[in-house]
Amino acid sequence: MLTKRQLEDAARCTIIDCAECSVYCINTIETTRRCGWTALAYRDMLERLEWVDNDYCPICRQYKANGHAADCELAALLWGSDEYADEEDEESEEDEESEDEEG
Repeated sequence: MLTKRQLEDAARCTIIDCAECSVYCINTIETTRRCGWTALAYRDMLERLEWVDNDYCPICRQYKANGHAADCELAALLWGSDEYADEEDEESEEDEESEDEEG
């Protein structure tokens, strides 16, 4: 896993093998994999922290039975990406259908 400093350096990186940051990036696929492992580890931890005492969200303070507040940052971080990906897939399918109709 990568440290916070390495993740910050990777986010700022603009060239391969710059020798100025803490990320060893000659093998970019390995760096990508390490970033992925680290992100998944953070996500796993956030999922475990989503409901304090299996009762309420520590960010929006909503009870689990009611679900997250509409503007809850934790819910957006954990689940917003998946919903956005689903919307993107639907838009892509609609585009393909309209192209088929036009063609």
